[in-house]
Amino acid sequence: MVPVRTEPADRSELCTQLLFGDAYSVMALSPDEKWLHIRIAADDYTGWIDRGQHLAISEATYRILCAQQLPFVVEAASRLHQPQTGASQWLCRGSYLPFLAGPGLLGPDVPPWQWEAPFSPSPQTLSQKTLRHWAESYQYSPYLWGGKSPWGIDCSGFTQMVFRMSGFTLWRDARQQATQGQEIPIKEAQTGDLAFLPAREKWCTWA
Repeated sequence: MVPVRTEPADRSELCTQLLFGDAYSVMALSPDEKWLHIRIAADDYTGWIDRGQHLAISEATYRILCAQQLPFVVEAASRLHQPQTGASQWLCRGSYLPFLAGPGLLGPDVPPWQWEAPFSPSPQTLSQKTLRHWAESYQYSPYLWGGKSPWGIDCSGFTQMVFRMSGFTLWRDARQQATQGQEIPIKEAQTGDLAFLPAREKWCTWA
């Protein structure tokens, strides 16, 4: 999991996070060459990441990542490990598993990791049942501004992840999400409908 910040500095605000398997493009390098300005493929969100956490992939691999419906982790935490080296890495719910090549294997362009927990072969069909299931899976997750994981998540990160695992892409911020879908009277709201609250500046910041 990689923090994405609004400015190229460690003390800058966390605006979102990259989960394992998220694809992005690099747009610029900071003057001190420590930070990369990126655009996340799934939602066009931009921010800065530490250059040391960047993994370069080929253009062909990037296109495949953007085009495929990728498997994803369903447990709150799932451990990947490398049998040859003994290295391990924890992934959170919603992390993609790119290039699934067989039982427990990640394929080309990715080291030969194996995982231990269940995964979903692809995002599920958007329905009230799946939305409720994934929403309830984040129960008791702590609040973290800019977070997208069960270990810390904000309001729009929560709605984005719930819909992402249900097969529908939402933008990252609540004010962006409020422009998607169809407006309905509150009395007609059903499971899966989102309510947005305006801020003082008349920008929608809470979902």
